[in-house]
Amino acid sequence: MKKFSKIALILVLAVTLLLILSLIACSGDPTKEDIEIVFKVDGQDDVSVTFTEGGEVSFPDNPQVDGKHFLGWFLDDGTAVDASYFKKGETNKYHGLTIYAKFYSLGNFEYNGDNLGIKAGTEDVPGGKVVLGGVTLKGSDNELTTITVKSIEGERSTNNKVSVTLLATGKHDLTKEITINNVKVYGYPSISVLESKKAIKVTDTITPTLFGANAKDSFGVEIPKKNVEISSSIGNPKAGDTITVQITATDSFGNKRIREIPNVKVYGTPSMTYNTAKKNVTETEEITYETFALAAKDSFNQPLIVKTEVISGNKEVDTDLVVKATSVADPAGNVATQEFTVTVKADTTDYIEDGTTKYVSFGKYPQSVKEDDISILNPNNPNSEGYYIGKEDGMLYAKRFASHAGTNPEFLNGKAISGGVEYYFRVEPILWRVLATDSGAGKDLLLCEYILDGMQYDTTSNKYTSSAIKDWINNSLGEGFYSLAFNAAQRLKIPDTLVDNSATSTGFLGNPNSGAGTTDKIFLISYEEIGKTAYGFDGSYNSSNDRFKQKFVSDYARAAGVVYNSTQNGMWWLRSPSNEVEGKMVRVVNAEGVVETQFSQCAIVRGVVPALWLKGSGE
Repeated sequence: MKKFSKIALILVLAVTLLLILSLIACSGDPTKEDIEIVFKVDGQDDVSVTFTEGGEVSFPDNPQVDGKHFLGWFLDDGTAVDASYFKKGETNKYHGLTIYAKFYSLGNFEYNGDNLGIKAGTEDVPGGKVVLGGVTLKGSDNELTTITVKSIEGERSTNNKVSVTLLATGKHDLTKEITINNVKVYGYPSISVLESKKAIKVTDTITPTLFGANAKDSFGVEIPKKNVEISSSIGNPKAGDTITVQITATDSFGNKRIREIPNVKVYGTPSMTYNTAKKNVTETEEITYETFALAAKDSFNQPLIVKTEVISGNKEVDTDLVVKATSVADPAGNVATQEFTVTVKADTTDYIEDGTTKYVSFGKYPQSVKEDDISILNPNNPNSEGYYIGKEDGMLYAKRFASHAGTNPEFLNGKAISGGVEYYFRVEPILWRVLATDSGAGKDLLLCEYILDGMQYDTTSNKYTSSAIKDWINNSLGEGFYSLAFNAAQRLKIPDTLVDNSATSTGFLGNPNSGAGTTDKIFLISYEEIGKTAYGFDGSYNSSNDRFKQKFVSDYARAAGVVYNSTQNGMWWLRSPSNEVEGKMVRVVNAEGVVETQFSQCAIVRGVVPALWLKGSGE
C-alpha cells in the first residue's frame, strides 16, 4: 500500500512538472513583448503584421494595382524599407510603425486644343511624335513621358480637321491613350514681303524685317519672328552687287516655306564731283548744281539730281559763302554731300546781241516772287543791302508787303496776290535794251526791258523836275532805285545826264507844266524820245504793234499794285506831264504800247521803266 502511494505521488509530481513546462512553452518568454507593424496600400485594406520582440519581420506580398507599377515599401518620409531595415534585438522600437506601398503611375494628358496640329499630307509626323503640339503627360515622378501618334482619322488636307489618337509611354512600360478631335491640319506657311524693296544699303543688316517679311501659318496666324529667317548664304555683299535673298518661315509643326527676292541691289554712298576751280560767284548768280557742274552717281552709275543750299554767309561783295550740295537719295536711301566755300564778286556788265537789237545785263533788282520750295536762310537778319538769302538757291531776296490792285491779281507763276501779305522776291540781273550809242563819248543809252517797280509819279504835281519819282530813281542813300540797283563800281559807269524837260519834250508847245533841264543819273524817257525810230521804236504814238513799247509787269511791280492785262503787260510812266492847268496828269504808255491819248493822275501807282547812259561801251 505504501509502495503504491509512493508511485502515485511520483506520477502526480511528474504530471505537474509537464503542465508547468507546457505552460512555459505556450506563453513564451514572459519578459518579451509582441510588435505590430501596419502595411498600407492606397485603395486596399491595411495589412497588420505582429511579431515578438527580436523576431523576424514577415512582409506581405507585393501589392498589384491596375495601371500602376509597384516600386517598394517606404516610410512617410520617403525612406525605403525592406527586411534589412529591421535590426535584430531592436525590433521593439518599431512597434506601431506604418509602412506605405509606393507605385509609379501615369498622370493625365494636358493640352490646349487650339495649339494642336499636324502637317498636311501623307508623310509621317516627324519621329512619329507631336513635337510642338503642346500635348504633355507626366509620370508620378514628374518626368515627361514619350508621346506618339497611334492613329489619325480623317483626311490630312490643308486646313482640314482630324481626330488623333495619342499613346503616352512612361517607365516600366506603362502606357496611356487619348483621342483628340478637331486637330488642325497645317499646310505650308505664306510669306509676304515688300514687293518694292529691291534696294538695300551696303551697311544694312540683312534680316527678314529689312524686307518687311510677315509670315502666317495656313490658318492665318502670324508665325513668331524667331521662326522667320534669312535662309541663303549671302556673305558680305559689296556696293554694286545684285543678290538674291531667301527668306524661310517654319510653322510650329515643321511646315517650311521659302520666299525668294531676286535682283536686290546693294548701294553704297553715291559719288559726287564738282568744278573745284569755281571759286567765285557774282551777286546775282544763282547757286545751283549747274553753277558748279555738280554731278552725283549711285553705285550702279546712275545719275542723281544734286541740290544746293547756302549754309552760311550773306552774299555781299568780297565775302565768303559756304555752300552745301546734297544729292537726292539713291533707291536705298543713301545720299552724297559736299561742302565748299566760294567768294562773292560784283556783277559784270554783259552785252547780248539779238539780231539787230542789242541788250545788256547791268545791275540787279527784285523781280520774281519766291517759289514755295525755297526757304529763307536769314529771315531776321538781312544783309547790309536789306536783302535775304534763299537757302536752296543761294539767291538774294527782297521782302515786300503786297498791295491789292486789279481783279484777282496773280504773280507770273499763277499764284494769287493777297493784299497786306508779305512776300519775298528774287533779286535778279536787270535787262536793258540799247536805244542809242554815243561812240565819241563811249557810252550807250539804255532803257529797262520791263516794268521793274510801281509807284506814284507824285502825290500833288505832274512837274517832273520836282517829282517824287525823279527823286526816288536817283536816290543814292539806300532807299532809291539808284542805290539798290547798282553797286559802287557800277555807279561809276553811270554818267550824269542833262535831261530835257522842255515843252517840246512833252509834245505840247507852251506846256505850262514843263520845266528846266535837270542833271540826273537815272531818268524816265520822254514823249519825244519814245517816238524816235532811231531808238528802235516804230515812230507811231498810237500803234499797238510796237513790242518795244509793250512792257510786261514783274512780280515785284505787281505786288506794288501795277495793273496788267491778259498779255502780262502794264501801263508805265513817261516823264512828260500833260498841259492841263491843274497840273495833275502825266503821259503814260498803256499795256498795248499806245501813248498819244494816254494820261494818268500823278497820284496813281503806275509802272517804273528807268533809263540811263552807260559808260564803257559805245562800240
